[in-house]
Amino acid sequence: MKISVFIALLLAAASSFAGSFCLFSDTLDLSVGNYRYVKFRITPDQALNARITGEFSTLPDSIPVELLLLTEYNYRTAWDTMQPVDTLAGGSYYPGQLVVDIPDFGDFVLIISNRGNYSPIQFSGEMKIEFEGSGITYDALPTGMTVLITVFAAGLVIAAIVITVKKLG
Repeated sequence: MKISVFIALLLAAASSFAGSFCLFSDTLDLSVGNYRYVKFRITPDQALNARITGEFSTLPDSIPVELLLLTEYNYRTAWDTMQPVDTLAGGSYYPGQLVVDIPDFGDFVLIISNRGNYSPIQFSGEMKIEFEGSGITYDALPTGMTVLITVFAAGLVIAAIVITVKKLG
């Protein structure tokens, strides 16, 4: 009986989100038509069922904000060309709980906008990225440098031993 309960808890834990990191925890003053953005990166190991979750509030109460999720490339393209670009998610969100799916890995920008309102607002939010992947990030450059330095150090030690043996022998 105890083992079956343990296995059920283990399966439930495995199916829940494997990791998360803080995306945004701040208060912003947004004048009419103004916006702020948050850049973030999702690695391939974080891409499985990745989503932005959290909650936010606005002052004055119950005023919606526009949230847009774009790739960083599309964000830069929009600035450079001043042409419309594809968004991954977006719309008017009323204060409360928030869930926005992130479709894949890459570099993203979340825009928090006061476009469409007739008065300035204060936006307060706590948002995080949740994902089911391992979340393990691997950067080849530091790993490669570590291997290179280790091999070089081993070569120096072997060379020193060989030189010492030849001088003694």
